[in-house]
Amino acid sequence: NSFCTLLAFAQSAMPPAATTAAVSALYADHAAERSGQRLEGFLEKSAKYTKSWAKRYVAFDPATRELGYGETPVKTKATLLVTSVVRASEASDRVGAGHPDLLSFRVASTADGHSFDIRCPDRATFHEWFFPIQHSLAAAGLDSDFDAGLPGCDPRTGLRFARVPPEYLFRFHLMDRSVLTLFMEATLPADAWAAAASSAPATTTKPPQGGEADPASANAQAPPKTRARTKTFFQRLTAPRESDATAAPAAAKVAESPEGASTTTEAEDVPGERVLLLVINRHLYVFRPTTQVVRCLEVEFIGAVFTGRKCLGIAAEAPERDLLLTDVADVPKAVEVLRSVHAFASEGDGDEMRVRMTQADPAAVAKELDLRPLPPDHKPRPPVPPTPKSALKAVIDGQSAKKPTPELDEFFSETS
Repeated sequence: NSFCTLLAFAQSAMPPAATTAAVSALYADHAAERSGQRLEGFLEKSAKYTKSWAKRYVAFDPATRELGYGETPVKTKATLLVTSVVRASEASDRVGAGHPDLLSFRVASTADGHSFDIRCPDRATFHEWFFPIQHSLAAAGLDSDFDAGLPGCDPRTGLRFARVPPEYLFRFHLMDRSVLTLFMEATLPADAWAAAASSAPATTTKPPQGGEADPASANAQAPPKTRARTKTFFQRLTAPRESDATAAPAAAKVAESPEGASTTTEAEDVPGERVLLLVINRHLYVFRPTTQVVRCLEVEFIGAVFTGRKCLGIAAEAPERDLLLTDVADVPKAVEVLRSVHAFASEGDGDEMRVRMTQADPAAVAKELDLRPLPPDHKPRPPVPPTPKSALKAVIDGQSAKKPTPELDEFFSETS
């Protein structure tokens, strides 16, 4: 399933938990942020015919959309009235990781038909230039705003929107227009390794000093409404498991190997495939770089998160399957996003996502999860379409004005 197809027919969004006053304040800050600060500095510009790169002093005025350049700050050689801007890696699949033009974009003008490329020295500069130019075009009605008028973050959670890295823009550029709060690389362990690692009797990893309490003991203080639910859930997590027929041969193989006997396995040593971990609205997605959806999990149904050295274990409530990711680019960031989204999505039901931070290796984290193979006749649920920012913006505007459309009226009644 291509994410482009999913995003195309996505038409719904969660209603915001933030108050109207809080949302209004965010919009005020957002307006001030986009008030039109002039951009200027030394960048690289492509030559018209040779396409070679030369260092030039570039200046852009968002109010007039004029972009000028010259060899020095005091002498402008030419100006361009910008009417379009496109990132190089978004336009061509050849501009990927390691390509010298990865951090470049093309500005063009329909007024005179001129265009040229600008290349930035680093990712921060790339974002500092591209997005203000794109926002100015959106303000002039020449393009649709990537954030759909939202204040650069999800008003319901306060999480800033994530940006699709340039390496993945060709296939994932539409995700910049979705309620995307997390985008990072990870490794999905091979089924045989995961089944073998999790089929052994569960062991308790040592919690960090000053860290969070053990999830099972924390259940004793859980609200009565959710105590039975979490008790059953954590009993499943900590109960010894017997290896089934599929996992047993793999378990024996790992146990005999030096890697299997080691308790200090690094994330990079775990066999698996590189994937992308995304959080969009209230769902967690695992994509292959080809845009194929591997997993789609509702964050509200995550009962516990176990972390280790560059690995992330997600214990999901039935019928969802547990998930283990290794070589995660930024584990603390992933936990922060999942916590915030879970707190919003489960608001009012007394449920809480338990987090257990450790420095355990992936094999130890896997023992806290049930990663055994699914039965052959298992039919996974179809992935939920990613929510576009425009849908969330429509919900916020309808609630703020207190005059929802009939469709939103029905939506609010179903989710209240």
